[in-house]
Amino acid sequence: MQVVPTDKVERQDISAIKGLKSYKEGVSTMEYKYISSIPKPLLNDFVNGRVIPFVGAGFSKNADIPDGLSMPDWNELGKIVADEIPDYHYDNNAIDALSYYEDLYSRAKLIELLMKELHFGKVQPGSTYKAFCELFTGTICTTNFDSLIEDSMTLLHRPIPVIVTKDRLPIGSGKDNKIVKLHGDFNHPDKMVITEHDYDVYLDQNPVLATYVANLFIANTLLLIGYSLDDIDFRSVWQIINSRLGRMAQPAYYITVGASSEKVARYKRRNIRIINLKGQPQNYKTILHDFFVEINEYICIEKDKTTKSTNEKINEQMKIPAEDNKLCFISCSMSRIAQLSNLINPTLQTLGITPVRIDDMLMPYDNWIDISRTAIRKSKAAIIDVSDSSSNVMIELGLIKSTTPKNNVLILCEKNTVLPVSLINQRVLTYTFDITNEKDNYYFSKELKEWCRSVFNIISTSYDNNNNKHVAFADAYELLKKEDYSACIVSAYSELENHIFSHHTDFETNDKGVICEIFRINQYISNNYDSDYYKEIMTLHNNIVHQGYIATLKEAEDFLRFVTECREALDNFKKKNQKKQILWVDDRPENNVYERNVLEQYGLDFTLALSTQQALDFMQHNKFALIISDMRRKEGEDEGYVLLDKIRKNNKEIPFIVYAGSSKEEYKNEILKRGGQDYTNTPRELIDAVINTLLINL
Repeated sequence: MQVVPTDKVERQDISAIKGLKSYKEGVSTMEYKYISSIPKPLLNDFVNGRVIPFVGAGFSKNADIPDGLSMPDWNELGKIVADEIPDYHYDNNAIDALSYYEDLYSRAKLIELLMKELHFGKVQPGSTYKAFCELFTGTICTTNFDSLIEDSMTLLHRPIPVIVTKDRLPIGSGKDNKIVKLHGDFNHPDKMVITEHDYDVYLDQNPVLATYVANLFIANTLLLIGYSLDDIDFRSVWQIINSRLGRMAQPAYYITVGASSEKVARYKRRNIRIINLKGQPQNYKTILHDFFVEINEYICIEKDKTTKSTNEKINEQMKIPAEDNKLCFISCSMSRIAQLSNLINPTLQTLGITPVRIDDMLMPYDNWIDISRTAIRKSKAAIIDVSDSSSNVMIELGLIKSTTPKNNVLILCEKNTVLPVSLINQRVLTYTFDITNEKDNYYFSKELKEWCRSVFNIISTSYDNNNNKHVAFADAYELLKKEDYSACIVSAYSELENHIFSHHTDFETNDKGVICEIFRINQYISNNYDSDYYKEIMTLHNNIVHQGYIATLKEAEDFLRFVTECREALDNFKKKNQKKQILWVDDRPENNVYERNVLEQYGLDFTLALSTQQALDFMQHNKFALIISDMRRKEGEDEGYVLLDKIRKNNKEIPFIVYAGSSKEEYKNEILKRGGQDYTNTPRELIDAVINTLLINL
């Protein structure tokens, strides 16, 4: 992605990249930088899942914050609030300032001010949060009001329950996946602990919650992140633990960078051991990210040494590197295991592929998330059924998407299942458990077999008789010989789709309509085929699949000729074309991160401009395939119109789409009148508009 000069780009640390690579491959290629800084007992607790992080306000500074904004710490927040109070002298007592503000203006006004100054809804979790959430898979405790941790979990496809009241507290060891928010959050303002009165009555009003937190640290180790000894949040937490455990409390640990000997001694007097990471304090964000990645790497390697299956065949395959073995991780809800196994296992076993489920490896007292992660890392591919979206399946989906190559993941769902938008670019295969539906079951097995062969590099038994080698559409030609013309057409279509999924990721989608659109474009297929023939040939395929139509020999031969030319033309086109450059004009680019991520999966690259003038400057030196613009910017209310008019004044026919907040029809009409291609206010419509516009203008 090209980035405008005004953007701040954080340097990627090479060690972190190596760590991530080794994490995915299951082989340690990283020289540990921080492991030696961690006491052996704490390191063992990490491996055994007995570390519970306690996250304070300082950790929020690791979020991705829009340009021009900064995340205040506790004292800075107090000063900001104090500045809002007439004739108030701030003496570094944030609680006093917040309490005074509440008395003067009301609690509602105080919460409104905090939401504004903590940039609620504007900041994004970022890479450090992602590394943190990939490391910690059990209980996470925090006194923060924001939702950055749960937002990051959502991005990782690992939804996590949030506990803010005693009524929702589970019974257990703390290994269950959850966030305990001791001081409430912006989504539960009535539970927020902000003022002197809130802190004074906290222990009396929340004895069950306080006891629960204290009990967590009887069997687990507390890891402090983002606190200081002077934070009132820290002091309240420490009061809970000491009031319940006293001298029975284990040492807690605190992560920092470049701490002085005086600071180390001060924390030690409070029974807190400092993990003093090497580096400069100004690089805290990067160092902390690398620390989390490294610990995760270490845990995975240690888990690999001890994880065993009751199935000897699985254990044998686990000794082979993931890229060479024939293990396929299977994820589904408990209610579907039996039926799904009957559906997919025959195909897997026929091809020599070994299915792996969590219950094959889980032993009593094991952390199932850790075991799942190990099994996923050890497997070359994964099949996951999202039909009923159980929490365990969604967590495993997040683990799979973060470690397994996209083309090695197959999403299954029962027919008519509504898929989440996040799965739009994954390979999806639908099924039915109706044993009487022979046609659907046949085609399901057929497509499953094609996917397995492409992922595990299993060569078909069909060969070119003349050259004695594997050829494209070999199975289809084999079915042609057997006079099964309908199956021949379905097989050829599936192989062409698989080829696109594997080799043309810029067109990768589960939306069959988009793939069909690609076929229609003259640049991709021979001029021998006009639009009417395209419609006929696609109608033929649909009639076979959905209506049971029996194809003729000529129809099968024509279809084979058509898909062969499509494949050749697609491959030739890819060689001649590079990524298309898109100019996105918006003074708040952080609001469009999701949309850009989706469009990048189609092979698009973006240059970001913050103003009309900057966009025009970029256009003087770059060639763009399309422009996306917002409407309102700091320059004016109608900057989308202004930019479009200036471009069209110079007779530039570059496609132009406006992506704005309003849904008024007159705005769209005005854009079309001025020579634009489309106007929308929804992500889904934007993505469709961009893809369709680029297909038309190929």
